[in-house]
Amino acid sequence: MESNNRLGALTAFLASRARSDAAPIWIPSVWNQCGYPSILGEQDGEILVHPYRFLSDHFRYVRETSKRYAPTKATDLQNSVIYSSLVRYTTAWDYDHDGEIESGTFLRLIVLLPLLKTFGVNILYMLPVNRYSLLNLKGDIGSPYAVQSLFDLDPNLHDPLLDGMDNFSLHDELAALVEACHLLDIKAVVDFIPRVTAKNSELMKENPEWVYWIKNEALEGFAPPTIPELGFFEECTPDKLETVYRSKDTQAFLDKFTLPPNQLNPKLWEALKRRSEETGEELLTLIEQEMGITTAPAHSDWINDVQPIWTDITFLRLYEDICPQVRPYLREGQAPYVLFDTIKCNYYPGERPNEELWERLLDAIRFNLDTYGIDGFRIDIGHVLPTPLLTRMFETIRDRNPNAILISEDLFNRNHAKAAATGYNIMLGSGWNVMTDLTKDNLLSYLRELPELSIPIFACAETADTPRITSRGGVGLARMLAVFNQFLPHAIPYLTTGYEVNEEQPLNCGLGDNTNGADIPRAFFNRMTIDWTENHDMMRLLADLREFKSSKPELLRPEGFFIAESPSDVVIYGYENGEETALVCMNVSGESSVQVDLAAIRPGIDAYDIKLDSGLGSTLGDPPVSRLTLAPYQGMLLHQHNRGEMGTMQERTNNKKELILWHEFDGPGDTSIEVLEEICRLYSERNGVQVTPQVMNIIELGERLGNVKELGEGPHMAFVPADMASYADIGAYSEVPDGVVADLLADDTLASMRRNGAQYGVPVLQGNHLVLFVNRDVYETAPDSWKDIEDAAERLIARDIVPIAGDLKQSYWFVPFLSAFGGWPMVEGAPAVSTPAMKQALAFVRDKQEAGILANFDGSTELLEKFIDGRIGAIICGEWIFNYLDKKMGERLGVGSLPSIGDGQSVSMSSSIGLVYPNQSLESEYAEEILSFTRFMLSEECQLLWAAKVQRIPTNQSVLKLLAESSSPSKRRLIALLDACRPMPIHPHMIYVWIAMELGLHLLPDYTIDQICARMESKLEEKIAAAGRI
Repeated sequence: MESNNRLGALTAFLASRARSDAAPIWIPSVWNQCGYPSILGEQDGEILVHPYRFLSDHFRYVRETSKRYAPTKATDLQNSVIYSSLVRYTTAWDYDHDGEIESGTFLRLIVLLPLLKTFGVNILYMLPVNRYSLLNLKGDIGSPYAVQSLFDLDPNLHDPLLDGMDNFSLHDELAALVEACHLLDIKAVVDFIPRVTAKNSELMKENPEWVYWIKNEALEGFAPPTIPELGFFEECTPDKLETVYRSKDTQAFLDKFTLPPNQLNPKLWEALKRRSEETGEELLTLIEQEMGITTAPAHSDWINDVQPIWTDITFLRLYEDICPQVRPYLREGQAPYVLFDTIKCNYYPGERPNEELWERLLDAIRFNLDTYGIDGFRIDIGHVLPTPLLTRMFETIRDRNPNAILISEDLFNRNHAKAAATGYNIMLGSGWNVMTDLTKDNLLSYLRELPELSIPIFACAETADTPRITSRGGVGLARMLAVFNQFLPHAIPYLTTGYEVNEEQPLNCGLGDNTNGADIPRAFFNRMTIDWTENHDMMRLLADLREFKSSKPELLRPEGFFIAESPSDVVIYGYENGEETALVCMNVSGESSVQVDLAAIRPGIDAYDIKLDSGLGSTLGDPPVSRLTLAPYQGMLLHQHNRGEMGTMQERTNNKKELILWHEFDGPGDTSIEVLEEICRLYSERNGVQVTPQVMNIIELGERLGNVKELGEGPHMAFVPADMASYADIGAYSEVPDGVVADLLADDTLASMRRNGAQYGVPVLQGNHLVLFVNRDVYETAPDSWKDIEDAAERLIARDIVPIAGDLKQSYWFVPFLSAFGGWPMVEGAPAVSTPAMKQALAFVRDKQEAGILANFDGSTELLEKFIDGRIGAIICGEWIFNYLDKKMGERLGVGSLPSIGDGQSVSMSSSIGLVYPNQSLESEYAEEILSFTRFMLSEECQLLWAAKVQRIPTNQSVLKLLAESSSPSKRRLIALLDACRPMPIHPHMIYVWIAMELGLHLLPDYTIDQICARMESKLEEKIAAAGRI
């Protein structure tokens, strides 16, 4: 399938099945981040849903949510969060309650992405997704690291819901997941396995000399030799080589190896290969039976390691010869073998690289980058690869993606400089090891290392290779370490799938094993599920931690990091920036409480606010505290800020003129950031006042504005949608003085940011209104009324053309229907969702859909595609899409007013985007500069910049007239239709009205109109009541 269109095709397929009679499925209720309303049943943390309707709604939600995120090329690793997923396990579930666990899939992992974003995840690291071997299975389903093919995917990751989707392969399913990640500004990273392969891998079948072989009789009890002269778990350094090779058991071990089958008996090898191809028999089994040899199991590269051998994988033979350093210790005629040193090709390379194998590995990397759009790799045991091979791999990756994420598996912080020099930009590091022996001394040593690291490490309580942290100290320890790991310098919070619900069952226990060899289920080898129905408190903690971290970028910089003196069993670290301080305090004892005198930590600070407490059931919001009592395994995040009258951002301007401007990002393709930065630069150069824009997604912008009054700090200005004028109280907005811009803007334009008679903002851009776009190949002129559409319907339907369509699951799209019956979402300042007009409008929409006259499609994908292709005659859509449609359709595109319904005219809402002034900034000493910049934004120069580069409608009356005169007839019509619109209501409850209306639209196919209105009213009351409690 065409690159970069997999997600669109997937969305269209799901929508096409939304009316099917597919069997419902049970899913964890916490997955329902899109707020899907048509729930068919609930029990014990699960909900029953129609699979295609749920997924169709969810994919729409992903696209809508993507508008909050500015896509980035380079990843800010200091402000990242990694989520590690074994795809088959993360979303494995008993979906039909038949007692059988179904595999997780790429499709269902997309469902989790919005949930992961609440934790701040911006890197999704997938453990191996390749087809793996079913020979010598570990557990009941086998290890994903026994990779059988570097170019094929695990067939279990195909979603059966996509059966019947033509021309859409399993490769496309992974590519669609990556596209969904990119919409949410998540980088997708996969495990790449270049050092080992399955014992019966495709590479072995093609080139048996690329792996190592032993005699059958050597298989039982096969293990690397014990070296009694050396200690436990020692690295094979050059000074130990002679000891290893002279040790008494080593020669016997080397004698177990043999030549590969194609060299041992070429004729028999070819015969067995043909037989396998013809009969389907396993080739390795035939070789074992007929030739008495088999591929050698892999083992650890550490001397005297207690890890058992890996019976399902074998090492790849990266060199055709043996390292010169060990040749003196070998007998003549020694068959190719693998031992501690040959594994570590970084230290002990041969002289003849296996160039054909190396190129095959590079081909596999190119395949991942080109086929799926992968953003990076964790290189499995990459630290033992030959440096020339690793260099070529990194050059290949960066040639296609200069900003690729490259993760080293190196287990110890001490190797950071080497990993960085090699080309990695993240490494596993020592955090996993510190967790195996959690003491104050160990944690302090770990903390002291962090500021000196060359690249960031995983800030983790557990990994896929370690036992769960809950097995070491329960939920309390897991929560405390969530706080500890969130704020470390040069360390990226790392969430192993399941950590967010305090999962107890491990994926594997190869590192830091505390099971004493117990035969317990492990997700690497067994069919298992995460318990998604319990322990959502950890999710809330992770979200709260991320919210605080994202609100304090200036404070939480590595250069402000310090480690504080602390009582026994207490670890304290923190950050300072000017007069602002944050502390993380932890009691590492699991047995006794401890008191902490906060006044003794930093000079001049006697008390701190408690921002977050890892303890369950703790009450926050108390006055600042000077002493703490920390329970066992309790951690707290504390904050102190000596603020002046205007808060932090104003304090930054005391010694130089600088204005801070917050701005939202409106989704992929939004060029407003570049325009705003250019305007700020022009103003700064001409006026000697630095205007610094700070960009964030709309959710973060809303949250930060909502905290301005409470925190007493905020920007000088924020560039926001008009409905954010309703934040005037909590954002401590200044009122705009009368007459400041009255000469530039019409009063009805100003009214779009007016609330209760007070002007809380200055509109800069306007529009956002719905119009009727028509395909002139279908309609000669835009239909004025629904009667015109109905008169044409039979003719058009016979030609397989939908007469008219819209995104009818969106509340905003529904407003014109409501208005045609005399309704409006807010009446006399109060929400109105259960009115006669609402009932008439809902009934009208349903009747027209059932008649096939009106259709519903996703407004960002299918609606536009079908319209452009001529399969829809007319669409109700926003003015913001005009330039895109004009480019695609040219003269075929027409613009008209929304069609009337009977005697009722359909009216769209409109809104504006403008400047507001948080934290009473117009009462500050910078009021003159702020208002000067405001008028500059409304100047002809800047307004035309917005019009040309962002294709939005200016608010300056003279510029608007100029634009209209120079535009095409369709664009002039588009602008003129703005006069027929009504402004979006500015009211704190408007967001809840949208939610209630959207619920009603989702319920429309399955409930009566009265039932729908009752549910809408109930949802509205629920949301308003919840807001009141907050």
